[in-house]
Amino acid sequence: MFSRASPFVTHAECVPEQGKILRLSITDFDPGKFTDTEAYEVVRPAGWYQARLPTKIAALSNAYFTQGIAAVAGKGAPACQVQIENRFKGGHATDPESGSFYRARLAYPLANLAPGESARYVSLAYAGPKERSILAETGGDSQQHFLELIDLGFFSVIAKVLVAFLLKVHSVVPNWGVAIIVLTMTARILLFPLSVPSIRNMIRMREIKPEMDAMNEKFKDDPQGRGLAQMELWRKHKVNPLKGCAPQLASMPVWFALYTTLQTAVELYNTPFLWFPDLSAPDPWFVLPAIIGATYFLQQKLMPMQGGDPAQQKMMMYFMPAMFTVFMLFLPSGLGVYMFTNSVLAIAQQQLVERQVRRSTANAKLGQAQIREQTGPREGKV
Repeated sequence: MFSRASPFVTHAECVPEQGKILRLSITDFDPGKFTDTEAYEVVRPAGWYQARLPTKIAALSNAYFTQGIAAVAGKGAPACQVQIENRFKGGHATDPESGSFYRARLAYPLANLAPGESARYVSLAYAGPKERSILAETGGDSQQHFLELIDLGFFSVIAKVLVAFLLKVHSVVPNWGVAIIVLTMTARILLFPLSVPSIRNMIRMREIKPEMDAMNEKFKDDPQGRGLAQMELWRKHKVNPLKGCAPQLASMPVWFALYTTLQTAVELYNTPFLWFPDLSAPDPWFVLPAIIGATYFLQQKLMPMQGGDPAQQKMMMYFMPAMFTVFMLFLPSGLGVYMFTNSVLAIAQQQLVERQVRRSTANAKLGQAQIREQTGPREGKV
């Protein structure tokens, strides 16, 4: 997950008329794996994998490019057959002359033709980048199927919406880096209401930290008593960690979909932005990973984890930013732009909610003081 989608990893694919697309990698063709499944059957002796569902497209694809053939007209419904054949010189895969042959084809059923009868077979072939605008313009009844060759992951329904918005932004602002920033800002603003409960909960946890520390010290040798006391403390201050996490979990599919969208966007391939020569490649100067690590550390510093032991808090403060920095060394710059923008907006939203909570607390204390002043004892003459 935390790496660039390699443009050298190829898949053999079958796009059915209906149902889930079949994607097979080179490991699916290892010796001993040629067995029938619910998705395909093995055609012997050549060892082709044949998809069980009626198929429209057979293709070979990597992260950014594809070459496929679609059925337009023919006698009978074709079946998609794919094959990957390893040819290792001397049995060594590392030999420069070793390699793998990828094949994909549409196999029509045998047809008996009467004397003078003919059969017409028409296919549509495409070879090129997985650029959505180009795939959408591909002629024939199979254009929607060619778009399915773009692997948007588990949350593809959400990812398709994000892709459409990203392309719309780029049509207005013809800069992919700026389009990524606008997309991230829009998603962060729309999901902000789901983040508010979690931020408020973290603020309350921080406020009761002195009581938590005293409680941990008092029950340091009594785990059961500490747990009961912690539950009572949370009830007293109306703190519920699970209640704050649930809205955040609801927004996770959007962020995973956004991650996949940027990871598979051929539009970013060899596209420069700022000092990045290629938004689909890692930052060659490692400046962006360092900035993201520093931003994540600042975020942890402003809103540290509460309720854990000091060692765990220290790990979150220093280890997590360092880990994200290492991950970013290998991620595409486009994803780095998204993660940096997301972190900056998260800090801004945290500060906004914290300021609102402080203002509400100050107003509540002022109101309580005014009530005490109005209802307090008064001196009078008899």
